[in-house]
Amino acid sequence: MELNARQVTLACLAGSALCLVFSLMWVNALLAALSAALFFLTVAVQRFGGVLLPFFLKGLRVVETRGGWQLDRDVAVIADGERFLASAFLDAEIHHAPSRQTPEESASYGAAFEKALCGLSFPAQFGLLIHPVDVAAYREAVLTQRLEAELAINRLKQSTKPDAVALAGQERKKAMCTRLLQQLSSGQRPLDATYYVCTTAEGRSFEQAAEKARFQARELKAVLAHALNVSIQTLEGDDVRRCLDWRVAIPPRGLAD
Repeated sequence: MELNARQVTLACLAGSALCLVFSLMWVNALLAALSAALFFLTVAVQRFGGVLLPFFLKGLRVVETRGGWQLDRDVAVIADGERFLASAFLDAEIHHAPSRQTPEESASYGAAFEKALCGLSFPAQFGLLIHPVDVAAYREAVLTQRLEAELAINRLKQSTKPDAVALAGQERKKAMCTRLLQQLSSGQRPLDATYYVCTTAEGRSFEQAAEKARFQARELKAVLAHALNVSIQTLEGDDVRRCLDWRVAIPPRGLAD
């Protein structure tokens, strides 16, 4: 069974109207209350359908059609002749910037990235969205990230069995935050970057293609997280929708859109 946010919204709105009419005809408080509940559900689905529908309707295939693609929680699927293509998206929090690293650090990181790519058994697309940010808010965010890195470093050092890889990653993060703060103090205007990774799988059915894409996304997530020591998150709902939109047009005012 396939549903989308618009269909659920219209169904709730119709149910709300019917309950309201019957409650007025029969002077029934229960129907009036049900009408109000359905109305608020209509508003919720209209505003947060991409998050609410997959959570409450796990037994159904909840999809939204967008430019030929069908969005199903964490994958986007499209029919291509007798086959289906499914794409899954990942968000990568990469704190590496070659201009802010020593040549040795850049070479080491580049080698790790190349090793990660060589370990893949399927194609992957890497996307990068660069956008200007508010200086005051950005500085506050960098200060918070540096504090988080310092707390993580202290926690790892106090551990009975310190994780050397995790410790090195947090120290790189702290060093980068310190350099960013120094650049902000010198008057440089910051630019932020959003990295996302896409992998696509094919199948003879909607479900087969979606499951293959999810499997590839899990493998890609593990490979990149281990090789680059970065945080990788699987994108769902509105984030998948944005990634599809970014293939055609990017936000004209950055992520503020």
